[in-house]
Amino acid sequence: MASKYANMNTTILMAIFFLPTFPLGAVSGIINLSLTYWVDKYLILRRYCYPNGLSESLPLASFHIM
Repeated sequence: MASKYANMNTTILMAIFFLPTFPLGAVSGIINLSLTYWVDKYLILRRYCYPNGLSESLPLASFHIM
């Protein structure tokens, strides 16, 4: 995650640096940051998580023990 934040910081600084010569750089930087945010959010919430294998069997097993 540290490299991703470093890339975001680089994008912001480059967009600010080239703003006087290339005004569309700020727009492309904002689009880049928003796409990076949504891709990271999707990966963290959907791809990097795994289903709990004991979600249904654990309560039933503990109920039958007592």
